[in-house]
Amino acid sequence: MIKKIFILLFLLVNAAFSQMLKLGEAKGLFMSVATGPRFPVGALASTHTYGVGFDFGFSYGDNKIVPVFFYAKVGYQNFQGSQDYYRKSDHSGISTDMIYFNGGIRYYFPPVIKQFMIVMPVVDAGLMFAYSETLHQYRLEFQKNSVYEDEPKFGFQIGGGVSMFILDVLAYYNYLPKSQFISVEIRARVPIFVNY
Repeated sequence: MIKKIFILLFLLVNAAFSQMLKLGEAKGLFMSVATGPRFPVGALASTHTYGVGFDFGFSYGDNKIVPVFFYAKVGYQNFQGSQDYYRKSDHSGISTDMIYFNGGIRYYFPPVIKQFMIVMPVVDAGLMFAYSETLHQYRLEFQKNSVYEDEPKFGFQIGGGVSMFILDVLAYYNYLPKSQFISVEIRARVPIFVNY
């Protein structure tokens, strides 16, 4: 049921996004790249330690909907196993790789600093689809073969931070079933199309 709701929300966001591309006379399409640490929480934190990830994204703004921007991202992240987990389990290693896709909305608040540079608080929320692969490796005395566990997951992310528009510093709470984590990222953005 939850998956059906996420799919429906994703389709509604896509439909709204495609209609809003024709709104105003001033439009912009921007490309961005981000990287930063990932900190597992919940069930993921019981088996994994912190990880790292990066993504590439595109965002769209229009003068009739500013300060709202729409975005889409594709990214990769990796979580390594926790030494505490190894000590109390039959694992010698565990590693989770994840490819994910995000789509959502970002809102820019009025600038809090205007003097030397513009600094704006920002919040955003979006839907997430991830494909994760976990490698389970076992200690030799257990005589078990390594096992790969593949799983598609639907979820969401919500976050905020500060933006200088060309450079953002953001933190997100990311919810995926059995794979919740907090991500902190530095994002650099460049315009690829601006029309006034």
